[in-house]
Amino acid sequence: MEPHPSARTALVKWIRRLAEDGRPLVRTRAASATALLAEADFSSTMAHLIEPWADDPDPGSWLTAANALTLAHLLEVETVLPVLREWCTGEVERRRWTAIRAYGLLGPVVPEETLDVLLHAVQSNPDPVDEDGKPTEAGRQFADALELLLLAVREQVLGALAERLDSERTVRTYACLAFLQACKQTEEPGDRPLVLHWYADAVTAGDTTTARHLTAFWKALLADHGCGEQALGVLRSWVRRADGMPETESALAVLLRHITELPPNDHRVGHLLRTLRDSRVAPSPAAARLLDHLSAH
Repeated sequence: MEPHPSARTALVKWIRRLAEDGRPLVRTRAASATALLAEADFSSTMAHLIEPWADDPDPGSWLTAANALTLAHLLEVETVLPVLREWCTGEVERRRWTAIRAYGLLGPVVPEETLDVLLHAVQSNPDPVDEDGKPTEAGRQFADALELLLLAVREQVLGALAERLDSERTVRTYACLAFLQACKQTEEPGDRPLVLHWYADAVTAGDTTTARHLTAFWKALLADHGCGEQALGVLRSWVRRADGMPETESALAVLLRHITELPPNDHRVGHLLRTLRDSRVAPSPAAARLLDHLSAH
């Protein structure tokens, strides 16, 4: 229901006060109230609430704007997605962050739209890493959104990104950053490495396409100048987990066999496993068994 014009000013002031509260729950309520107002009068809500939040120096206000736009779309306000596309591909950093955050939340709902806009946007931001090889702020923003989309939608997004690894350099860098972050995530039971067991499940189910795409990403990570060392660090953590998790060791054995088919990956992974096996502080029995497994193939 649209608020009476005489009540609108007071309502906007009340929502602004909610949004200034330091408690996340209260700010979420402000976003919810804003979304309801946007359903009734989108242009006025944008002008008086959402745009000022998105332009505010406080990142907390950007999050409130992103939440409001996300909830407004879920209320089927059709004009939300065009605004998000414009902001995400634009040059205003605060509005871009707001849109990226909203797309991260909406990814499972509109995966094709989200992936299309994010890939278009990253091609306009060709510098995801700085001179030291560390992600820039924009690099982190887009990588975070792609990671959320990848883990939420999985095969559809994995395939779309994997197909671009050899053809689009900028997309490849962002995709590798997102995939590397995803590889650091764990799941129950026992904090299993999520991506590793995604791969194992694909192999078990005979899903050769997903297994091939995940292997291609790992080869890309190890070959990437900026991500290579971090990728080895993830493998190191997986081997350590495998010491106490036979299921993880089995999954890792299959993955390593495929990503070490050609040099230099065989040398780099072999060196990593030997270092863990021969550690004076905490030698890894899983590393020893994985080395034996690789040498047998």
